[in-house]
Amino acid sequence: MTQPLVIIRPEPGASATMQRAVQAGWIVIKEPLFHIHALPWAIAGGVKYDALLAGSANAFRHGGDNLAKLAHLPVYGVGHKTAALARECGFSVAQTGNGGLSRLLPALKSDGKKHILWLSGHHYVPLPTHDMQIDRVAVYASEAGQMPDSLVESLRRPAIIALHSARAATHFRELAVRREVNIAQMSLACFAPRIAEAAGKGWAEIATAKSPDDEALLEVAAQLCKT
Repeated sequence: MTQPLVIIRPEPGASATMQRAVQAGWIVIKEPLFHIHALPWAIAGGVKYDALLAGSANAFRHGGDNLAKLAHLPVYGVGHKTAALARECGFSVAQTGNGGLSRLLPALKSDGKKHILWLSGHHYVPLPTHDMQIDRVAVYASEAGQMPDSLVESLRRPAIIALHSARAATHFRELAVRREVNIAQMSLACFAPRIAEAAGKGWAEIATAKSPDDEALLEVAAQLCKT
């Protein structure tokens, strides 16, 4: 690859993406600009739920002791990693979706779920209109960090930035502008269309993966590298 791939997502995802990228022949600059940590949370007394909704593996990675009280509930989660961690925590997985929580709502409805607990992050994308009762509780937070001098120096040359979330796109743009990085020579490989929209204009090129997974992301990154 003629340009380095910059990975800014938080750990452990950053290392997982880096491993795949290195195996595919990329020179990788890994510099997580977010740190994820657990939040204190509790389950409302006397409330009975019939399903759990989770958009990220972080819900189970950082959910803590309260998860054991919910292990009888079926999980509707986004992504195979979320499903795998849910099973490791003792849950059964009813449905694994891709591309966002909204795509799981029809499955919840068709399965007759009426009162759902959504394990989310502090920052989240609101759900579209629905007729189910979905209570949201934040069990983890993703704290945005600053761009280190080493990354600023690396970005003096053209590079391809891997973006896994809309928040990462806006944060990276803000930091790049603040640190006077020339975004016109940066290309973006985005996990989903809304991430590309959040990044705004002025980049060399923007491409979106055909599906929300690292394999597809690396494919579009390789195409950007060729062009």
